[in-house]
Amino acid sequence: MVTLSRLFIHPVKSMRGMGLTHAFADISGLAFDRLFMGHRNRRDLYYRSPVSANGEIYSGAAA
Repeated sequence: MVTLSRLFIHPVKSMRGMGLTHAFADISGLAFDRLFMGHRNRRDLYYRSPVSANGEIYSGAAA
């Protein structure tokens, strides 16, 4: 059986972690904790979806 003695989140890499008494967890981890992104190849590091001023995301394909 696993028991937690302390729980911390690290919202900003260069700052000290924040101790918690409880936290919401989902598939991506703890709420307000940093999210880590994995990439299979370097080409993925440079991909960006164009975003218009009204917040809509376009695929880049002609409509």
